[in-house]
Amino acid sequence: MTPASYNPYQRVLQDFKNAATQITSCGHDAEEVETIEMIAESIRRFGERNIDEARIDAEARIPPDLLQKMAEMGLFGLTIEKEYGGVGLSMKGACRVCECLAQLDRSVSVTVGLHAGLGLRGLNYFGSQELKERYLPDLATGKLIAAFSITEPDAGSDIASVRTTAVEDGDELVINGSKCFVTNGSFAGITTIVARTPGLMGSRRGHSLILVPLDRPGIQRDKEEHKLGIKGSSTCSIHFEDVRVPKNHILGRPSRGLDHMNHVLSWGRTLMAGGCIGLAASAFRRSIEQVTNRRQFNRPIGEFGMVREMLARMRFLVYAMESTIRLTTHLEDEQPESIVWESSVAKVFNSESAWQVADDAVQLHGGSGFIEETGVARLLRDCRITRIFEGANELLRFHLAAAAYTWKPGPLLESPRLKPHLDASLQECGQVFDTILPKLAGILKTKKKTHGLKIFQRQMDQRKIADVAISLYVMLAVLVRAQGELEAGRLSTEMLLWTRLGVHDLAHRATSNLGTLEDNLDDVASQIAAIECDRAGCPLKETVS
Repeated sequence: MTPASYNPYQRVLQDFKNAATQITSCGHDAEEVETIEMIAESIRRFGERNIDEARIDAEARIPPDLLQKMAEMGLFGLTIEKEYGGVGLSMKGACRVCECLAQLDRSVSVTVGLHAGLGLRGLNYFGSQELKERYLPDLATGKLIAAFSITEPDAGSDIASVRTTAVEDGDELVINGSKCFVTNGSFAGITTIVARTPGLMGSRRGHSLILVPLDRPGIQRDKEEHKLGIKGSSTCSIHFEDVRVPKNHILGRPSRGLDHMNHVLSWGRTLMAGGCIGLAASAFRRSIEQVTNRRQFNRPIGEFGMVREMLARMRFLVYAMESTIRLTTHLEDEQPESIVWESSVAKVFNSESAWQVADDAVQLHGGSGFIEETGVARLLRDCRITRIFEGANELLRFHLAAAAYTWKPGPLLESPRLKPHLDASLQECGQVFDTILPKLAGILKTKKKTHGLKIFQRQMDQRKIADVAISLYVMLAVLVRAQGELEAGRLSTEMLLWTRLGVHDLAHRATSNLGTLEDNLDDVASQIAAIECDRAGCPLKETVS
């Protein structure tokens, strides 16, 4: 449980110098950076020879021979320790690889990222030595591919409502239930599930993480889902009927699965957010090619002011997404199991920023952007799911704001100032951050005093609080990185411009949300929704907006 005195800004500011040093690279240390650079170059060459993203999208599958070649490259061993045959990358390094893959094809990136993150994290971190020795070598080579099965038809965002059960029977667990939307589901050899484990360790309502080999009797897989985007990735339902697995396949502590799942999800969300960088970078690159070659009124369209403004904000968003991932993964490296809040910020910000960049890319391509053959529309379709899976952004905003309401105002107000840590060229931006953070502390204090525990029912307020908190965290990541790049002698004029523009954009978002917390338009929106639902014959209960 996060202590009430905790806040993520203080955590970074108190360790500013170390964070500024670490955020400038894509790996945990110099050796890993070198490894990642070699992997990135190998992926680029591999993609040129083997990945046809238009074909993968049209056929709605990754060809089996491509999966085999990916396995031979070692892509399924990214996050598995070297002693088991893996590459042993840190979270930061794995994010960079997912970014590289997403520039080539999002279905490929999702397949690898799901395996490396959600699919393996439970076994990697909570699994016994026996389970690791038994399964990790085959998972590293791609002989087995991992999945993660959590969502059910009646348990999406409300994970505690899962109905799948695993009942103790001697030395075995008997599993019954169904899981839907399982990524890698059709070809995975093993999956981690979340199931109710009534009676286990004396808990009446406990949930456990369980590693389930998918070759057991009683397992049935449905046909592939027909999806809007990432069509080449596998998505299907898996049904368990009296499936037996040894009791020692429980990962971590029995009946503590929901607690363990938060850590697993933090890895999955962060790796997915890393992939979003690759998608946005690809969209931006195609946009630059478009605006410098497409002519209207006898001029390249890149010469027009509104086009330049779009390009500038696209470029900043890619930079901010990258900075946010680097800061978040650095914090996990420093203290494992500590980024549940920060990983949610990264997931929300990166998924929505990638969508914005992809949407702008379609706009800048004009009519051709709407035509599938150009490949730009595919980026938009592939991007859309990122705001939904691994925690819908609306739900994550609720959790981000709920955590913020538990923070004591004192530590927020007493956080070290950012401005003194920064070079003179960055201090104006630092002052922007230092001005907004106390305002957030003040509004949290006022809202809690006014509404008490009912504050957790006021979801429209929570959405705004979450967006302010997100803007501040991303602002901090960008400025920590800018200072680190400056100290390393790598802060270019372009980076400084991105930082200045982006910090002021983020500040505008934050102050706008803080300003609207005091108006009554939320009640107006709630009334409109109630009227329309009543007209449709489905009256809503009165709720707090």
